[in-house]
Amino acid sequence: MYRSALRPQLTRRRRTSGLLGGIVVLLLVVVTTSGAGLAVGLGAAGGASAGSSPPGGLAAKTTPSLVVAPTSGPVGTLVTFTVSGFALSRAVTIKNAAGTVVCSGTTTSKGAFSCTYTIPPTPGGADTFTATDVKGHKEPATFTVKSALAISPASGLVGTTMHFSGTGFGGSASYTVNVNWTGPSGAVQTACSATTDASFNGSFGCSFTLLGASGGSHTFTAVSTGKGRSAFTASVGFLVLSSLAVGPSNGPPGTTATFTGTGFGSIVPVSVTWSGGTACSSTTLATGNFSCSWTVPSGTAGTYLLTAKDTAGNSATASFVVTFLAIRPTAVSVGSTLTFTGGGFTPTTPIALSWSGGSICAGVRTTVTGTFTCTYAPFPPTPHGSYVFTASDGLGNVASARVSV
Repeated sequence: MYRSALRPQLTRRRRTSGLLGGIVVLLLVVVTTSGAGLAVGLGAAGGASAGSSPPGGLAAKTTPSLVVAPTSGPVGTLVTFTVSGFALSRAVTIKNAAGTVVCSGTTTSKGAFSCTYTIPPTPGGADTFTATDVKGHKEPATFTVKSALAISPASGLVGTTMHFSGTGFGGSASYTVNVNWTGPSGAVQTACSATTDASFNGSFGCSFTLLGASGGSHTFTAVSTGKGRSAFTASVGFLVLSSLAVGPSNGPPGTTATFTGTGFGSIVPVSVTWSGGTACSSTTLATGNFSCSWTVPSGTAGTYLLTAKDTAGNSATASFVVTFLAIRPTAVSVGSTLTFTGGGFTPTTPIALSWSGGSICAGVRTTVTGTFTCTYAPFPPTPHGSYVFTASDGLGNVASARVSV
């Protein structure tokens, strides 16, 4: 009974054409055993069907739009423009506010396409881009150019000259750009400045030599202002490195060496240490500079590493070469044999040994440990007195000793 109630009966079939532009319509009437009728239309398009858009028309039920991503960033940002709802399979151009085409393409059969563009040197602020198709449809989108500041180098010692490069600053009129930082005194100072004009494209450059600053990171901020306009700002950091110098850098025991440090903490304790303990201590100035002295004690000749470290965690190292020259005997007479022993010199290097009577021990060289030994005989007839003998490796390492006649 269920099957007979639902058995369809084909009562009429009709084919029409022409009125719907080539559309073939099959009308099927299904009548159930209960007498109810159901009309079913089946169509096959032979041309453009009802509800679709012809080539060049707008995509069906889609509002034309232009989207830019990202919507903001500094000069050099790669942006993607995406259009939708435009004329189908037609050319679309995207122009900036000056009317220059920045990218273009052809829409798909759905009226969409995308293209990319790298933001060139441009004044900071909002830039409007417009997408236009051959049908005259126009849609705008805005990209905001952000100010940016770069520095080279990004770190260095006191005395480093740094160069600042700025992009995305105001440029429709004359602007002054100041690069400011907080100096050792705690006050804001101008490191360098640049003046722009109406042809300015939002970029600038200036240089600054850091003559004094405590160790660590310092922030430099570029600010440009024009009459009746908002300020454009951008910041960048510079890392001040600590350094330690010693003068002289070599000498025998008893030599007074002075250590000079830069780029340390501001007004903090600092100590210079070596393998024998603390060489000297001091307190840094507001600029991060300090100095202290050390008298080289008696001991083994050689190269010693000294480290300066403050309570703020800044540190730096320097080397001191302890040289010596010993003569045996120290009291001589005519005909005596003198034995010279030296150390703390450059390894495997010729040694020049001399006194008021001339050069002696020709051809002697240091060992791999920087030591040497030679003899001089016989000691020539010489007036009574004290005489100085000096050894040098020609590379800055020198030592002296005396004998009496």
